[in-house]
Amino acid sequence: MNAIAESLLIDFKGTDIFQGSSIIIIATYTGDNTHKVIKNSDIYLKNTSNNPNVEIDVYEDNHRKKDVDVTNNKITAPYIVKVKNNTDKSDIKLEFTTNVANSKTKNIACKQHQYEDLDLSSLNPIVIGSSFIEDLTPVADGAIPNDVTHAHLNVAVYPRKKDNSVMKNCQIALHVNNINFTRLYDDNTEIFPFKDNMYYINTDDDGNFKIKIFPRKMTSSYVREINISAIIGDETAKSTQNALFITKNILPSDNIDAPIIENMNGDKIYPPSNISNSKFDVRLPRSDIIQPNDIVYIMSNVGSSSVATLCMSEIYGDRSRKDKPFKILYNIFPALETNTLYYYILTSGADAYRSKDLLFKLADSADYQPPRGKLERVTILDSMGDEIEEYTVFGIDSISEGVVCSVPVGGENQVKKGDTITLYLAITGYDPVTGIPVFENPQLDPIPITDKNIQAGNVQIKINNSLLSGVHTDLDGNPGPMYIYYISSEQEYSKSWQGFLDTAPLDAD
Repeated sequence: MNAIAESLLIDFKGTDIFQGSSIIIIATYTGDNTHKVIKNSDIYLKNTSNNPNVEIDVYEDNHRKKDVDVTNNKITAPYIVKVKNNTDKSDIKLEFTTNVANSKTKNIACKQHQYEDLDLSSLNPIVIGSSFIEDLTPVADGAIPNDVTHAHLNVAVYPRKKDNSVMKNCQIALHVNNINFTRLYDDNTEIFPFKDNMYYINTDDDGNFKIKIFPRKMTSSYVREINISAIIGDETAKSTQNALFITKNILPSDNIDAPIIENMNGDKIYPPSNISNSKFDVRLPRSDIIQPNDIVYIMSNVGSSSVATLCMSEIYGDRSRKDKPFKILYNIFPALETNTLYYYILTSGADAYRSKDLLFKLADSADYQPPRGKLERVTILDSMGDEIEEYTVFGIDSISEGVVCSVPVGGENQVKKGDTITLYLAITGYDPVTGIPVFENPQLDPIPITDKNIQAGNVQIKINNSLLSGVHTDLDGNPGPMYIYYISSEQEYSKSWQGFLDTAPLDAD
């Protein structure tokens, strides 16, 4: 049997320390046949540098404290090292010793950093995957949760210096609100919070760390909002998004109606009216239950997999008085599958309510529908200034000089002086071989509305023939639909003017 060699080890392996921060170092001494630990053995930590801004104290909490294990010839001693903000940026040198006769010592040197040295944007904890965590059967304290069967929050931090270099094995403090309702794991090791209700996490050799946060089995509550912040010195960087932990099935409330999706046609939401518009509007029915400080979590059971997905969360605010919709990304949802949209209301008193469900489908891009806004539609003129009737089919010859778009301004349901408008074309052509729809959504340069335009009652915008040419019919010879509309700087849409295009050269096929 091999003899155990004497060792003095610390769990902090880094060389970087931040002014205004504290680090916690746990030192472990193990003796051997000639170095025996006795009842009054101890580990000492001393600042051997000339820097007077370092404070060292013994640390103790319910999970970490000095332990002298005579039987196993071992000492464990936690210390907290505080570094004050100062102009002296010299290395901090620390020496670990014991009072075991002729025992080993250990010396480390740490470089000081100020927040100016850091890429502050790299400190934000990043939530990877879903931030909606629902575990209706969380494991009891002491048992290890299974990654597969127990929902958890995945969080990563990638701290970097301003020159993009990594900080290997540095220590970062994490603040987690509602910490009593969480359990934090580094791989399969549970990390317990320190007595200041913070976690102190060491980055790996690559300068990063990834952790998992599981819901704790709750007795007094079943829903909590979780927010994580990384703290280095005087800097606090909040996580990319909050998380919602739920440990009990919340049934829909009878007096909270389903959300309202604007511009639904039947059970379908149509693709965005312009390519740059990646979100659709959702409103909540008015309710006496919802208060300004409540947090709204808009959820969906997405597609055939019916996985509960957090679409967005936001404070309700003054929406009971102002027309301010919630914005939901289109690309969360698969096309043509049935989705469920609903929402949770989390009150300031930590009560939670669930709305009724709204079922909907996201139409395929081939089902494009033009905007039907409240601003008046445009008038289209030919090169002679004569009005072109809506639903006109344009051929190659009729677009040779382009067309002129006249936008009404200054009146009711019209843009006003000081507004800016952007004109859009939504054109669906067809592949000449397969007949598959090809959608284009060009936009023209924004145009400010001036006094001159108000006096004239309109602003005229030239649409060059290059934007209208080369559009093929479908395989049955039907021309491609074209819609012309505009959007104001206030994000108000106009009604759409519709025409048709058959403008591919005859020899194009």
